[in-house]
Amino acid sequence: MLSERENDANATLADLYDPSFMPKGLRMAHAELDAAVEAAYGVDFNGDEEKIVAHLFKLYAEKTGEEGQ
Repeated sequence: MLSERENDANATLADLYDPSFMPKGLRMAHAELDAAVEAAYGVDFNGDEEKIVAHLFKLYAEKTGEEGQ
């Protein structure tokens, strides 16, 4: 993924992650990463990053005893 970002080294992160202008290679790299995370954790959120991140934070909270705080 970092190598995809380097393809547009002069762009800011805001530019790279603007949904309307995100480079195709970076979008594909994120999709691959999302699929790998879903496979590693045995979930299928159909690549929905919001659900993936929420799940990871839930697991983190459970592991650290911070759920519900």
